[in-house]
Amino acid sequence: MTKFFFASAFVLSIPAVCFGQEYKPTDQGSTIAFEIKNFGFNSKGSFSGLEGKITWDPKDPSKAAFDVSISSASVNTDNETRDSHLKKESYFDVATYPRIRLVSTGVSGPDNSGHYTFNGKLTMKNTTKDISFPFIATPL
Repeated sequence: MTKFFFASAFVLSIPAVCFGQEYKPTDQGSTIAFEIKNFGFNSKGSFSGLEGKITWDPKDPSKAAFDVSISSASVNTDNETRDSHLKKESYFDVATYPRIRLVSTGVSGPDNSGHYTFNGKLTMKNTTKDISFPFIATPL
């Protein structure tokens, strides 16, 4: 694989309740997806092992706090050879960096279509970058 491109599609089923609550995210109802570019072709995959804490109040999303992580060794592209390669030192280095962490710096919204915007820091292999993406909080 020549170049690694990480685009995160992060969907959490966050109950929209009338007051702020703390949630423990689970793999069930959540999707952590990525896309890599390999010799000009896009390949999709996912992660599991979601852990962390989410504080959420739909009446005041500015007070939301996300601190979640996934198991880097759970990478799954439906290709065992590629998955083994991604787990090695040149990509995720799962032996040294077993978790990929996402921490919020702010949440805004909702917009007219009901989407909130997550802003935060994504840390992989001891490198942290700013990241932003839309999400939906669904009622129970």
